[in-house]
Amino acid sequence: GDVPAVYLQVNRPADSAKVAQDWVECTGVTEENTEIRINGAPVEVSGTVFSAKVPLPAVGQHKLVIDAFNERRGPRQAVVTVERVESLDAEIEAYRKAVDPDLGWESLGRDPESYKGKKVALHGRIISFNTTLGVSAFQLLVDEGCPPEAKCVLKADFKGETVAGKDSWVTVLGEVKGKFTVETSDKKKFDVPALEAAYVIKDEEAAPKGKKKKKKKGR
Repeated sequence: GDVPAVYLQVNRPADSAKVAQDWVECTGVTEENTEIRINGAPVEVSGTVFSAKVPLPAVGQHKLVIDAFNERRGPRQAVVTVERVESLDAEIEAYRKAVDPDLGWESLGRDPESYKGKKVALHGRIISFNTTLGVSAFQLLVDEGCPPEAKCVLKADFKGETVAGKDSWVTVLGEVKGKFTVETSDKKKFDVPALEAAYVIKDEEAAPKGKKKKKKKGR
């Protein structure tokens, strides 16, 4: 009979993702003792996880052909297409125009269900980040509009590509999906706003934006 093909799951990038930089991160999962090649170049596999920065030398469409070879199983191939663009600025600007300027954490954190379908822009730090099959699920610790000493967390799903990861300061543009129940390590449950992120934009500087604004001149 036929030898079953080796297991291969590509987690990043999502198919038809757009990126503005000249590389894209390609990650995924396979079986032990498997050789992975991306566009013919061998890639380091750590246990069952592989990860590589794939160069995108020119603007336009790029095919990532991921091949898995294992002595005991048949080979398997996955193909993902990404597009390198000059810039996402115009797209982001257009999306920002659709954002509700009055909808900040103060309202959203209190009652996410009543803002379903609204577009928001929120700033903060990513505290967890995990990509499976092209969808990045992350939690954002929101800083703007968050009361002092409070922990303002939201859960977001993102089907695009970003250079941001855990501990990055970012602006997230997206659509409110209602609420999501998070369970903490000590089994406490609480509801947080859920977002379908359209863009995740990493701060250019490591320092969080918006800190300077808060100093009010005392008279």
